[in-house]
Amino acid sequence: MLSRHVRSALLVVVGVGGAVLLSKAPKYPAAAAITTQTDQSQDVATEPDWIAAGPGKVEPISGETSITAATAGRIDKIVVRVRDKAVEGALLAIVDDSEQLARVQAAEADVSFREAERDNAISSSLPNPRQAAEDSVAESQSEVWRNQLALDRLAATGASADAIDTAQASLAHSRALLAESRKTLAALEKSNDAPRPTRTESALAVARAERDIAYAVLEKTRIRAPRAGTVLNILKLPGDTASAAPDDTVIALGDIDRLRVRAEIDEVDIANISLGQHVIVRSDAFPEKDFAGAVSFIAAVARPRALAAHHAVPTVRDNAIQVIVDLAVPSPLVPGMRVDVFFEPTPSSNSKGDGLGTN
Repeated sequence: MLSRHVRSALLVVVGVGGAVLLSKAPKYPAAAAITTQTDQSQDVATEPDWIAAGPGKVEPISGETSITAATAGRIDKIVVRVRDKAVEGALLAIVDDSEQLARVQAAEADVSFREAERDNAISSSLPNPRQAAEDSVAESQSEVWRNQLALDRLAATGASADAIDTAQASLAHSRALLAESRKTLAALEKSNDAPRPTRTESALAVARAERDIAYAVLEKTRIRAPRAGTVLNILKLPGDTASAAPDDTVIALGDIDRLRVRAEIDEVDIANISLGQHVIVRSDAFPEKDFAGAVSFIAAVARPRALAAHHAVPTVRDNAIQVIVDLAVPSPLVPGMRVDVFFEPTPSSNSKGDGLGTN
């Protein structure tokens, strides 16, 4: 169902021309039909007809990302607020991690014990480059985890931007050292000259692996931004329970620097739609403004309407095809806002059928 833009436009046409003009009116209203509500001197007939029209919904250019928890638990802290900008990997929320932190501490203690046990064991006096490389990798990995925990604590407590920048620099440096130490170890492992590990070295390797697992499980209590964007909505509060279910959204994220519109058109109008076609978007919130855009995607399948009212028992006429329209410039439209989308006629039908797919 189209908004008052379409209904008002049709009423204007009836008032100006009567029943005869109504019978000759285009299937969709011309742009000036909206203007004549306030400017009676505007000539409706000078505006082009729309080739198709349908309802639409504004969304971020990248779509809306629903972020869920990786592990079930009680939400301990929400770090961000609505409209906050988040970079990729930024901490958004924390699930209760008290139990897992204890497991990390136990794993660290076991690694320290196994390292001392190995160092006290009787071994060859010959230098062991492989052992030194393994120690370097383990220490670098542990440093990455420690720096990540330090950065998370600063973000969760609202530390200054300078403190967070310093912590991020330390984390980046430790990750670079880890990458280098892994390269060195990989080169040594390819050599047949490396001695076989002793019993104590094997026990230490197992302890280090258990520590890595403990840290990996701890990381699952962190809810992070999978990509850069703006926080659109926060659906849970501290104290709420989060599950790992894909539909149990904690935070919604999206890139709203640019917007797009997901529109639905009647299936009978698909022959009139093509990629790159010019589109006008109108909203009840901004009745005097037109927002230009272009078709960037055409769905490959018709489905029951999701944006417009339809009968309880769907029929063929209830089916619609989704079309995505990228808005040309930043606009005051807000994600989730309902709009009307009008498709301009094209001089030819070239490229029809291109861009079919799923989205």
